[in-house]
Amino acid sequence: MLKRSSSDQSSSLWGFQALSSMVDTAASYVGLSRSSFSDPAERRRAFASEGYWKRDLTALVDECGGKVPPLLLSLGRVILSAGIHTEGIFRKAPKSRHLEPLIALLSLPLEDQGNLSWLQLAHADPLLPPKILCKFLSELASPILPSEFYDVIRSIVEPSDIKERLFPHLPPSHILILQYVTYVLHRLTAFEDSTKMNALNLAIVVAPTLISGPDPLDDASMCLAPGKKLPLAMLVAAGKASEERVKGRGVETSGQGTVVGMLEMCIREYRCVSGDLDPERMVCPVSPAGDAAAANRAEGGEGRTVGDKESYPKAGKRRSGSIRTSFLGALFSGSGGNKESNGKEEVVDVRESVVAGLSVGSNSSYS
Repeated sequence: MLKRSSSDQSSSLWGFQALSSMVDTAASYVGLSRSSFSDPAERRRAFASEGYWKRDLTALVDECGGKVPPLLLSLGRVILSAGIHTEGIFRKAPKSRHLEPLIALLSLPLEDQGNLSWLQLAHADPLLPPKILCKFLSELASPILPSEFYDVIRSIVEPSDIKERLFPHLPPSHILILQYVTYVLHRLTAFEDSTKMNALNLAIVVAPTLISGPDPLDDASMCLAPGKKLPLAMLVAAGKASEERVKGRGVETSGQGTVVGMLEMCIREYRCVSGDLDPERMVCPVSPAGDAAAANRAEGGEGRTVGDKESYPKAGKRRSGSIRTSFLGALFSGSGGNKESNGKEEVVDVRESVVAGLSVGSNSSYS
């Protein structure tokens, strides 16, 4: 039983203690077998819908109706509110004991996750949301920036190159998430005096989460700051020192020819690369597979995508002891993912606006 430790204890502190206790309690249910669901249709939906880890990005964005997934929107909001005065944000590791329980909860199907109050968790440890964001990016089934495009990235020297040379090669869902992440990082640089993290610092930390090629040495070279070289000892250990010297490629670092250099440019020159896109209105085309999945959901009586819902659906009648029991309703509170459209709100197709160079007004309510 939770108690207030004193009569003058703030309600916000008590609320966090309640949230903390319920996170731990919820985590103990995560290991329950899906076969505990008594409704066969419910069980099929649980298997068909996945959480946030190790996902195919296109499938996840399709599941969210072509929009930025609710988790990423929530993380972006809280980073830009509770994290703007945190020194070393994105660079330092969180110390919260809630990291592992949250990772477990976010592995549940999206419709089971509810609306977690990230603001309360971030007030206790503002390094927690950036860690979750980086984990999401680094554990995607395929990286945001595939290794086959490293040569394209090496050729980038100015913002227009990103739009004209790189984006046409990337899936729309990858462009969508890359644009959203760089938007958050761009906004965060306004607080460099307190965070001690400028565009280059942020790019150095986040770049490794965007790539995962077959050659670790190649990945390492792409994560260098412009003008830096891999240590000779690393090249020798990999048996490439003499080869690199012959080719005159100590490391491909001329201009902005690394992922770090490109990402720094995206952060610093966000509006030149992306225009004034409002994150709440970013959208990309749903893939043919996503259209087929949506049709299947409609046949099963599920008309809306996860991204269309302001809050996740309430659980129906379920077997006692399931992970979807009513106590999760108390755990999850706060704003949902993407705002529900009223049918008239304009959305911006990321593929069209970025690749074709279109932009919209900057009257964003995002804060």
